[in-house]
Amino acid sequence: TRDGRQVKLDMTYERILQLGIAVQKETGNLLLPAAQEILRSGGAVAFGEHIALSMRGFISAGEVLPWEQVEKIRLTSTADLSIQRQGTRLPWKLVMHHHIANFRVFHTLLHEAVKGTPAELRLEDPFERSPSQDEAPSANIGTVSAAIGTDVRDLLMDGYTMPEIQRVVQGEITLAELRRAGPASKK
Repeated sequence: TRDGRQVKLDMTYERILQLGIAVQKETGNLLLPAAQEILRSGGAVAFGEHIALSMRGFISAGEVLPWEQVEKIRLTSTADLSIQRQGTRLPWKLVMHHHIANFRVFHTLLHEAVKGTPAELRLEDPFERSPSQDEAPSANIGTVSAAIGTDVRDLLMDGYTMPEIQRVVQGEITLAELRRAGPASKK
């Protein structure tokens, strides 16, 4: 908490998974806009002690790996991160998931930071899902999340469809208007 008190949430609580999802969602909603502003203004956003992102590239232990020098960025299905520099066989940096603070914010900012750089094509991300025929997003989940200022996966979990979310991306409605209307699936 802000005053330094700590709360431990463990398996003694019923529905701990739902509570964890809710905490992650609300934390992301609070942190994402500020992190995006820092990134867009040329600053670096740290995600724990091991990795930070800037519009120039990854930062670790004071060293910047520019996007142009990235050979491969790989996120695993367990949210571990592996970064390889061009011309090397060993990873430049390996970061286990539990060392990446605020993963949802990290994930969204990573997609925003690499957009339009050579690293964008070198990002392997199992969290990106292929849309069905009736769900034709104009970008991947990370870039759509960055464009609308919230994690698309949260909206999907709340029951919104990709066509509904696309209306926000295309400027037909605002995110606030979408939320006021509620998901069509729950009407």
